[in-house]
Amino acid sequence: MRRALMNVLLTIFLLGLAQMAIADPPPATLVATQPATQSLITVTLPSTTLPSSPGYHPISITVSAAGRKFSMAVGLFIPPLYFKTHDPFPVVVSLHNNGFMGADGGGIPFEGMASLWVKDSQDERDPTTKPAGAIVLRKAARFIGIAPGMPQDSSFDAAPMPQIIAELVRAVARAYHADEQRIYLTGFSYGGSCTWRIAEQTPLLWAAIIPLSGRPTDNPARTIETLKNVAIYLACGTNEWALPECRKMHDALEAGKHPNFKYHEIPGGTHWCYGTTYTDPKFWDWLFAQKRKTLAAMPPVTIPATINH
Repeated sequence: MRRALMNVLLTIFLLGLAQMAIADPPPATLVATQPATQSLITVTLPSTTLPSSPGYHPISITVSAAGRKFSMAVGLFIPPLYFKTHDPFPVVVSLHNNGFMGADGGGIPFEGMASLWVKDSQDERDPTTKPAGAIVLRKAARFIGIAPGMPQDSSFDAAPMPQIIAELVRAVARAYHADEQRIYLTGFSYGGSCTWRIAEQTPLLWAAIIPLSGRPTDNPARTIETLKNVAIYLACGTNEWALPECRKMHDALEAGKHPNFKYHEIPGGTHWCYGTTYTDPKFWDWLFAQKRKTLAAMPPVTIPATINH
């Protein structure tokens, strides 16, 4: 009787082991063996030879995002100094103002920083005198410039555009000799407003942002907290509608004790005083001293939970 009971218990034990052997492995093992999730966003630069001479070059890229595939206009600026050194160059992404979107990209260099990639003069709508030692960007810039053209009926700050811009930066940085620790984002007016919002959605990419004459975000305190590791240069004119808007973000920077920001109100500056900042050698000295906090490779694109078409 006792031997029979022992045999029954042993049989139950062996059956239990067998069941454990064919059971699903623990979740950690499953995760480790699954293939990595593929990015929903890809950016393909022109299949023909990329620009290899100084100046402003309009190009067209192919974007695949959340099942959609479309072309997008981009302005690419390669300064003359890029071809005279082996040093890696910083990258500056410039966002155009509202009203210049479209597939052809013809409006990209009309105003804002991109306009200074094709001409030497500042915007004639602003009477502000040039800063001392003003830089002519078209000739003396020490950065690679990227100016994405916003597709019609889209918005720079609405997903997936921030992630597309981030992937565009990665593609250009791979194609050229770029300094991946010094990647900057700027824009004025509508482009300045979107600079805040894009940076808030992709904060690990940028060493610094330069929002000029734009509107505040919906939650400035949250924005400043999200961008605590990103240097910020905020500026606007004293004679323009955006002054109280920029002061709201300045107050949030102060209240949030942001560790690395500069705020400049340009005396007498109108809404088009962006040239005063972009040609100021002191601004560029400050900007080029800013590097991403993490020294790792450029972070992968963060895919939003919901893609807005």
